[in-house]
Amino acid sequence: MRRTRAAAEGRSPDGSRFRLWLVKDTALQRRLERAFAGKPLLIADGHHRFEVARAYFRRRPAARGLLAYLCAEQDPGLLVLPTHRVIFPAGRLVRRAQDACRLSPRRGLRSLVKAVAEHPSPYAFGLFEPGRWPMLAVPKSSRGVRSGLCVEWLAKRLTARVDPQRIAYTHDAAEAVRLARERGGVALLVKPAGVARIRRAVDRVGLLPQKSTYFHPKVASGLVFNPLEEP
Repeated sequence: MRRTRAAAEGRSPDGSRFRLWLVKDTALQRRLERAFAGKPLLIADGHHRFEVARAYFRRRPAARGLLAYLCAEQDPGLLVLPTHRVIFPAGRLVRRAQDACRLSPRRGLRSLVKAVAEHPSPYAFGLFEPGRWPMLAVPKSSRGVRSGLCVEWLAKRLTARVDPQRIAYTHDAAEAVRLARERGGVALLVKPAGVARIRRAVDRVGLLPQKSTYFHPKVASGLVFNPLEEP
């Protein structure tokens, strides 16, 4: 395939380069189908896409399959970025965090991000409230939280009752702090997790909370289309 001209190529807004080839060899298509038959696939991104697809196929069992982009978990270019939360206004969330966690101050955002990433507890996270010292938060208990990801602890212990319209998400810690300042909220800085840890989390609990992962780089949208007409 590499000896033929790519059907599409270009760069995404973030600078990622992409090239697309069409596989028209039916024998190769069948070999690929056999290679993946029966193998489990981790849905790495697209919480809402999964829900929509499941509802669609319940209504139309005979419909065509979904489009999917497959990537080896071991690919060295595959990154997982943390998805930080900003709750606005802060309300009682800071008090709940104080009651449920051991807090220790850090000198600035960079120090806090480093402390969160290096802390041995998988549920450690950063707490930034405008006008106060940034805090490293370590939950006193992880009872009932089995994933090993702090996003599950946050979803069950801190944000379960928060209106989704009051939560903003960003992959940039500095952006999370800026939003917290602008909106009178609090930033929850999530501990990063690699692909292997996410795989273990899914094996333990199944579907993860929304905005648990952000796999990078992303596939450019609009390269291929799947017609939804009935077969």
